[in-house]
Amino acid sequence: MYVGSNDALAAFLWANPKLTELTIEDSPDLASLPRLPDTLTYLKIENCVGLRELPRLPDTLTYLKVQNCQGLVRLPELPSALKSLRIKCFGVKYLPTLPNSLTWLSCAFLRALPKTLPNGLTDLVLEDCIELTYLPSLPASLVYLKIQNSPYLSFSLSLPNRLTTLEVENCSLKTLPSLPGTLKLLRVTDCGRLLGLPELPRDLEVLQVEKCACLNRSGLRIGNTTIQMS
Repeated sequence: MYVGSNDALAAFLWANPKLTELTIEDSPDLASLPRLPDTLTYLKIENCVGLRELPRLPDTLTYLKVQNCQGLVRLPELPSALKSLRIKCFGVKYLPTLPNSLTWLSCAFLRALPKTLPNGLTDLVLEDCIELTYLPSLPASLVYLKIQNSPYLSFSLSLPNRLTTLEVENCSLKTLPSLPGTLKLLRVTDCGRLLGLPELPRDLEVLQVEKCACLNRSGLRIGNTTIQMS
């Protein structure tokens, strides 16, 4: 929904006190949000360039997406029920403490991640984190990891044993860590400094390598894997 002013949004929420889902888009004059309904489980805010702050988030919230809200510089405390967090706002460089309920985390433009990630996190997506230099320990529950446009990231940590998908794009890595035997898909794109790949899992199904000029492509043996290299 488009919101012309804070008062208009407050009136809408007052008329709908049992609201469970709220999407606010393309509302450049919106500077803040009023108190949100205690029943809200889903909140998406996109292209609200004037937004400066978020209110206290209801305890019932399980999904939060905030994107292209350039005036926003921080997030409030996250509710304990939150399962999915997707943040892509240039001003937000750090995240608050992440709840243990979180299973999906997608973020951009961060300088650092929290020192501890939730034990139940299954999906982690990092995009355009050009100031990010390291990752914390990854939880054993992680099955999907995507890192894109993070040129200074050091990738020296071990990968979780349950990981099934690893995608790395436009990063200055020279090597990848050892790959777990559970990995089914490995996609590496535009990593011009990458010199080689580690031993590939026997059950790998898809290997896609593109625009990795320094990569030694000889000696790749992966059984029935589909290979795409250019």
